[in-house]
Amino acid sequence: MKPILLKFHAFGPYPDTVEIDFTQFESGIFLISGPTGAGKTTIFDAICFALYSHASGNTRTTDSFKSHHAQPQDLCFVEFTFSLEGKTYHIRRTPKQMVYSKRKKELIESSGEVLFTLPDQQILTGRDANARIEELLGLNCEQFRKIVMLAQGEFRRFLDASSKEKQDIFRQIFQTDLYERFTAELSKRADQLKKESDAARQAALSMLSQLDCSEDEVLHDLIHAEYPSPSAVCEHLNQTLLSQKEQITALNQEVEKIEASLSDATLCLQKAQELEQLFGLRETVETELLDLLSQDEEISRQKEQLSLLDTAAQMMPVYTLLRDCRRQTAEKSDQLAKAKQELTNKSADFLRAAEQFRQVESLNLQRDLCYQKIQKLKQAIEQQKRQEETAARISQLKKELASAKRSAALSQLLLERAKLSQQASLLLRAQTLCQEITSSRQQFELASQNYQQAQDTMHKMQAALLAQGLSEGVPCPVCGSVHHPSPAFASGQEVDADELNLLSTKMQQAFGTLSSKQALLEELVSKQPQLFDQSFLSHPAPEQKVQELLLKVQSQIQQLEALIVQKIPLEKVSHSRYFDPDYLQEQILPTQEKVSALSASLNTLTEEYQSHSSPNSEQTLSSLLAEQKQLSEQEGQLKQQIQKINTRFQQESSLKSQLEAAVSQISGDLSSLLERRQQLTEEFLGQLSKNQFADESAFLSLAEQMSQREVLKQKIDGYSRQLLAAQSRRNQLNEQIGSRPHPDLQVLTEQREILLAQQQEKKQELSQIQERYHLNSRLLSGIESHVKKLEQLQQDFETIGGLAEISSGKNPQRLSFESFVLSGYFEQIIAVANLHLNQMSMGRYRLLRKKDRSRGNTSSGLDLEIFDSYTGIPRHVSTLSGGESFQASLALALGLAQVVQHHAGGIRIQTMFVDEGFGSLDPQSLDMAIQTLMSLQDDGHLVGIISHVSQLYERIHDKIIVTPSANGSTISLSD
Repeated sequence: MKPILLKFHAFGPYPDTVEIDFTQFESGIFLISGPTGAGKTTIFDAICFALYSHASGNTRTTDSFKSHHAQPQDLCFVEFTFSLEGKTYHIRRTPKQMVYSKRKKELIESSGEVLFTLPDQQILTGRDANARIEELLGLNCEQFRKIVMLAQGEFRRFLDASSKEKQDIFRQIFQTDLYERFTAELSKRADQLKKESDAARQAALSMLSQLDCSEDEVLHDLIHAEYPSPSAVCEHLNQTLLSQKEQITALNQEVEKIEASLSDATLCLQKAQELEQLFGLRETVETELLDLLSQDEEISRQKEQLSLLDTAAQMMPVYTLLRDCRRQTAEKSDQLAKAKQELTNKSADFLRAAEQFRQVESLNLQRDLCYQKIQKLKQAIEQQKRQEETAARISQLKKELASAKRSAALSQLLLERAKLSQQASLLLRAQTLCQEITSSRQQFELASQNYQQAQDTMHKMQAALLAQGLSEGVPCPVCGSVHHPSPAFASGQEVDADELNLLSTKMQQAFGTLSSKQALLEELVSKQPQLFDQSFLSHPAPEQKVQELLLKVQSQIQQLEALIVQKIPLEKVSHSRYFDPDYLQEQILPTQEKVSALSASLNTLTEEYQSHSSPNSEQTLSSLLAEQKQLSEQEGQLKQQIQKINTRFQQESSLKSQLEAAVSQISGDLSSLLERRQQLTEEFLGQLSKNQFADESAFLSLAEQMSQREVLKQKIDGYSRQLLAAQSRRNQLNEQIGSRPHPDLQVLTEQREILLAQQQEKKQELSQIQERYHLNSRLLSGIESHVKKLEQLQQDFETIGGLAEISSGKNPQRLSFESFVLSGYFEQIIAVANLHLNQMSMGRYRLLRKKDRSRGNTSSGLDLEIFDSYTGIPRHVSTLSGGESFQASLALALGLAQVVQHHAGGIRIQTMFVDEGFGSLDPQSLDMAIQTLMSLQDDGHLVGIISHVSQLYERIHDKIIVTPSANGSTISLSD
């Protein structure tokens, strides 16, 4: 990293904008010079703040960066442009600060921000920007302070840093975290191998416990040994399983022989059982056949009965027709007698209905007259209803119009009250601002007085300090006089710069508050010209003027509320909207429009009512409705009477005609039925004679048994089928049995049971051996797999675990792999640093890496010792004096920069800043240090130095001169 341009504004003691172009320093080394407290270190603070948002030292905080000499509205910021590996980067960063807002007229807090512009013009902000900056530089803020920027009072921090701190710095510089990750990966892999090895052994032991060793004492002893050996168990199992396999083969052959004999015995038993079933079936069929033959006589009698029933069934249709014809003839005779009697009775009713029907014409005339009167009454009633509705509407409109007028008047009063209330609020705000301005002015005057007193005290202190160094005859550095008759003396009071800055800040804050309040009052007065006249702001007592205006407005409000309360209670119009002029103005316009609309509607209805009024109309609506009801009832009665007469005449005429037609129809039907009955009687008597029935009674006696006809038929048919099936089944069974005798089932069953028992015994023995064989075979395969895996894991663990222990520092040197690599880099840094230290100390001192190892500390190995050639004994670097420590720190920083650049690691350190420290060197050592720094320009380095030492001022051509004043510091470049 190499600086190009630094720009800052209102930063530290610098109230204005400062720009430093580092490309002007062609010599590669520049000096920052100026009085104590002028702001030399602030330049380094600005660079460190731009990069890391921190100062170059731990004594300054970011919230104190804004210059006390700057105006409240000025924004403190730092811009820093630098190059890295041929690419240019730009940073703009602002700290958290108080800034005067012109819009809000007061001091507000501005939060800090950062903008980081990359070479491709991409802009990063916030955490992304901070992370990218640290990634590019390869150093965090603390490491940057130790290596690049040797801050005032902190130049020996890197020299005294512990091995752990140096390791953290070197890891990021040389990117040796790879070796730490390698060591961690080895340890992780070793732990994983150990876990896998333990798991494999545990799995093998778990399988050993599952082996079946019930018939193998040797296997039982191997499994339950104090330290079981899976390999020995596998060897024994392989021999045992081979023997069990031969035993299983022999048992399988015995089982096959027994099963063949059992199959033959089972087949013989099945055939014997089938033959026994045939003998039983034949006995059953012969018994059934004897039962059927014993029913033969009863079946013959049933056949004769069925024949008679069949003859009667053939005659039944004719008899059924004759019987129905007889019944119908009797029914028709009864119907004819009833119809004739009913016709005689209805003839008299018809004559009376005809007499009433002749009166219908007169009744219709009376009904028409009533209808005409009703229609005239309806028209009169409708006209009367319209007039009454119009009168009611006129009355309603009058009420609505009166209400609307009251609402309009109330809205107008409320609008005037709202406008006055707004004026009262503005006057109260103005009154408050006047009071706050008076208070703020007093606070500002008090703060100004305190600041002026403190400033005078500090000037007196500075004069007293200067007077203490005056001597008679020696020129005064201020006035040049060699005589000092009245030197200044200390008053006893002391004021430091921080206290003066604090009083200055309080004065600025008081002035900002006063300005913001005055601006608010001016803005309020300018926006209300109708309330405040032009002379208000110049009035000698603005508070009194505001009070007078406020009392006047409040009096007007009370008068308006007295009028409002006559129309509506005040609590009903106390809501905030009734004090909003815009809202009330919106409410007044619709109310006025409503008053106009209601007035127009009322006039129109009044004219309409008067035009339809009839002065001669004496009847009321109720009398007209009563007359209409009476006529409607009379008309309805006439209508019902006419309808009743017509209905009765029609009913009687229709009924008489129906009865006459019925008598004629029944007489014809009866004649046809008598003829049909005669024909059927002759036919039925002929069939009785033909079938040898004595008379109709004999036929009817047999016909009563007709329901048994189907039952008899089913019984006879069933008997025939059963007899034929039994004979056929007996013949079939005789053919199947042939001449074979009854089998002896008990002997055959006993033979089969003996074979079954033998089969079960052998199979059980075979199953036990097979289960043991398959279980142990399956477990043997798993155990051998785990044993093989365990052997491989143990070999890998011996290799990886050994490397992990050595790499993590468990070695005779107790040095980790990363520390070993870093110690190599450190040896190179020390070698280069000793070249510079040898030059600066004129060969007296030489840095050494401490060889002794810290017990149990794998991060050791980066501690330093100093070898003093005067004593010939190495000692700790903490024993060096201030000047010696500065030389060693400077040499170490230079050595680190050169080694890093040589190796082209993660970063390139091309810049170094040294703040003070040169004052602790004697002239000869100072000269050597300057020569060393001057030699760096040959490698393209840029070195910045802050110092009061005159030799540096004379030797270094490029200088930044810082000049302090009462209004802040400024800088100028000199060569």
